[in-house]
Amino acid sequence: MRFNRLLYFLTLVVIWSGCKVNTDQQETDFKISNPDEIRFIEIESKTFGHQVLSLRGSKWWLNDSVKIRQDAIDNILRVLPGLKVKFYPPRSAWENMIHAMQNEGVKLNFKNDHKQSIKSMYLGGMTNDERGTYAMLTGSTKPYVLHLPGFEGSLASRFMMSENQWRDRLILEFDPKQVQSLKMEYPAEEQSGFAIVRDPSGAWSLKDHQGKMIKSSETIMMSYLEIISSIGAESIENDFIYRDTVLQETPHAILTLQMVGDDAQRRIRFYANRLEGAPDPERMFVYDDHDFYLAQIRILHKLFRPVDHFTAK
Repeated sequence: MRFNRLLYFLTLVVIWSGCKVNTDQQETDFKISNPDEIRFIEIESKTFGHQVLSLRGSKWWLNDSVKIRQDAIDNILRVLPGLKVKFYPPRSAWENMIHAMQNEGVKLNFKNDHKQSIKSMYLGGMTNDERGTYAMLTGSTKPYVLHLPGFEGSLASRFMMSENQWRDRLILEFDPKQVQSLKMEYPAEEQSGFAIVRDPSGAWSLKDHQGKMIKSSETIMMSYLEIISSIGAESIENDFIYRDTVLQETPHAILTLQMVGDDAQRRIRFYANRLEGAPDPERMFVYDDHDFYLAQIRILHKLFRPVDHFTAK
């Protein structure tokens, strides 16, 4: 409702402005030259309501509760310095542009560390060739057609996402030096399983699937932990209709991770995608007792090492 009222007000401003043409720089300066100064991005849309992106430390969060995937933020920040007015539309098109922004667009307010507005604008709706996006700075008397040289498609789409689309898709993200223990089980090949465990002195040790100590170098174990410390999924599929069917299958692998100073253990199961019969050679399902992921095998394969990997000379 608030978004609709704001755009209704803008429509009146456009109508009252008459045929006066004003290409003042204040109305056409959409770019943000220093996106590193942005700490908050307020987004208001008819589709997703009110959303606030905020930077805490080195991570961005949605509504202070959901960690945002880094590529989604990068897709926003890297375009802001290059935003340019493509052309000035005729007055006869203004009202339709306003309606397009209302139905297909967003209101954006970029703020600094002190929550002071850096720039505020409306964005949404495209030209017929999909190379221009309708835009209007807050306080402006008319809309413009905005573009990013070399880019095709709606600029507004980068800001219009559901919570699930904003969400960070990392299955694993940890500091290798803070791992207390990591256990990998392979139900179909139990003898390939292993565990990497930190002893009270801080030294690493390797155990086989039966818990017996095996000689291995700390360099090999640390290298493995570093390689798998950041593993991302292709998508989060919590509403997947065959999720329960997948979870009834025997996992390909089960990873149990515990961090230093944390009594809780995180258990992650990896399932072959057999829904079409033969296993999908490109993707697997992953479940951590909270989220259900679809992930690419080319990313996951680095996880699936047998115990012999750590003992090879």
